[in-house]
Amino acid sequence: MASPLSPSPSPSSSPSPSPPSSPRSYFSSSTSPSFSFPNMEDQRKKTINALLRAYSSLSVSTLLGLLAPGFRHQTLPSSLGMPIRDREAFGRHAEAVFAVFEKFDMEPKTIVDNGKIVAIHAHMLGTFRNKRNKKVGAKGGKKRVDFSQWKNECVMLVTLTEDLQVLDIKEFVDSAKAREMAGTHAPEAFGQPFFLKVTAPRWLFGMVARNSRYSLFAVVLLLLGIHRGWRYVQGAKRRLIK
Repeated sequence: MASPLSPSPSPSSSPSPSPPSSPRSYFSSSTSPSFSFPNMEDQRKKTINALLRAYSSLSVSTLLGLLAPGFRHQTLPSSLGMPIRDREAFGRHAEAVFAVFEKFDMEPKTIVDNGKIVAIHAHMLGTFRNKRNKKVGAKGGKKRVDFSQWKNECVMLVTLTEDLQVLDIKEFVDSAKAREMAGTHAPEAFGQPFFLKVTAPRWLFGMVARNSRYSLFAVVLLLLGIHRGWRYVQGAKRRLIK
């Protein structure tokens, strides 16, 4: 029974509008608002976690199993000049990159979902199959650097289909580390020009990637060597014809 002191509800009163929902963070301790379908948020979270585990597994088949037929992957910033890859091309790219690692971990630091796009900030930690230590630096001040470990980070914007397949990934990477990977560790995965892959040793790509002061000098020497070699071959051909 209602208290005689309590005001009676007004028939014309309407409930106050609810505040707009904020993006959901999977690492937030607060209760996330529910999706319009039961357990939908949990399913999206499972798909994203499966995607991160697939990267860490170094298994191309596991990774491709999560991708939609119309999948697209784009590496950003666009100044890197990397192509947009469809599902098949992305599989070939992943296979070449995975091949250089003995172990790889994709460690998420923040995951935020606004219901349309999932944003992931992750650290990438890997161990190369060909472990090596090298001395770098100027003469008299060289120090030994461990080039067996790979440390990088990225931000991925992931779009899912209605049936929770991965439809699109836009991956923002560290430009310097991307060039190092393309030039030193896995040039086959990034489509380096054929003559560079054949004639340029990997130490040269490593110098360029690490912005060594000798980089430009080494590249000039390489191009001069190729030019002189080409002229020698042409001269030999002319001598044979005569």
